[in-house]
Amino acid sequence: MGLVLNRPTGTTMSDLAGKVFEEGFEWDRPVHLGGPVTGPFTVIHTVEATKVQEIISRRSEPSLAVANNAGWGPGQLEGEFAEGSWLALPATAEHVFWSGDKDIWRVVVNEVNARKLADLLGLGALPPDPSVN
Repeated sequence: MGLVLNRPTGTTMSDLAGKVFEEGFEWDRPVHLGGPVTGPFTVIHTVEATKVQEIISRRSEPSLAVANNAGWGPGQLEGEFAEGSWLALPATAEHVFWSGDKDIWRVVVNEVNARKLADLLGLGALPPDPSVN
């Protein structure tokens, strides 16, 4: 299962109060569309709690509210990696809970490209955005 991180909807958690959940609440956290596959409503967070309702009542931050997910059939994702269809980068809390001004997609692509360039040149590391160097 995967989640799309950069697709906020026009819906907030407050909009869902009383419609999806049994009680009303106010939380302006945007709901993201996690993929085309109908799936569970998920709230990714950093607190010790297992129930969405508990996370909502705490208004836990940082958090990411996601409806649906991305999914693949057996061997499909492996095949897509083998074809080079994916840019792979270890996930970070900064990426998952992105609050920056720039588009997270562009930020991550720049990081992947900086890593590839550093490897190609035999350098230890390059800044996440080499254009600012």
